[in-house]
Amino acid sequence: PVSARGSVARQVDRLDLDKPLQIRTESVAASVSGPVFLKPRLLGTALEIELEGADLRDTLRRFGVDAGIPALPYKASGAVQFSADGIGLQGLSAELGASTIGLDGKVSFAKGLSGTHLKISGSGPSMEELFSGLDKIDVFPGPFETETTINLSATEIVVKNFRLKRERGQ
Repeated sequence: PVSARGSVARQVDRLDLDKPLQIRTESVAASVSGPVFLKPRLLGTALEIELEGADLRDTLRRFGVDAGIPALPYKASGAVQFSADGIGLQGLSAELGASTIGLDGKVSFAKGLSGTHLKISGSGPSMEELFSGLDKIDVFPGPFETETTINLSATEIVVKNFRLKRERGQ
């Protein structure tokens, strides 16, 4: 069963979610607020989103994705903006199991996602839990901190300033 609570005001060119629209299923809770413009690619839409669930693999399986996804509880929040050239991500933060992940940047609409740029950071007490959905990869247990910037062009993927901090010997 799915339940929804909140208010949606229909305007000429958009739907206004002034109060957060809260949607619940048996395993996922979501909250969305902001204007949703009724244009191609949702141009101009700017949303604040919160999402929480007990099992990321189970949630993504409903969308046809489960390979390599850990079966961990998750919670995410942040801002998403739709522009002519892509989707902006601001202050996205997530908890996946005991780890935290941060994401800022833009996912481009261009062919091959050319022009996408992302800044990713993460930390947690148990790096191995993030890889628990991958059968043939063994990760030494223990805490981690990481950050990197990824830029995509038509011809290359550029990873800049990659840093992974682990305890000595891991």
